Amino acid sequence: MNATDLPDAFNFPCADARGQPVVREEAERCVPVVEIETFSRDNAGRLDAPQAADVITSLAYGPGHVLLESVESGPHGSGSEPSAHRSEADVE
Repeated sequence: MNATDLPDAFNFPCADARGQPVVREEAERCVPVVEIETFSRDNAGRLDAPQAADVITSLAYGPGHVLLESVESGPHGSGSEPSAHRSEADVE
């Protein structure tokens, strides 16, 4: 997947002065995502192929390897929605 295939809001997450996600027009600052790491694991936490994984975690980093966001999917086949956490580092 190319970065151009992703929405601009993902490639350049923006935040207001309190660190809350906002659209670019309301942003205090925006930080580019420059690296994404993805790990797929089984129930025991061992690395596994994505198709067989129980949990998949993706980490998005900005310049200087600053963590911007982490997203973790639920157990394989559970139907649970991914959960996300956006770091306040994107506004510092």
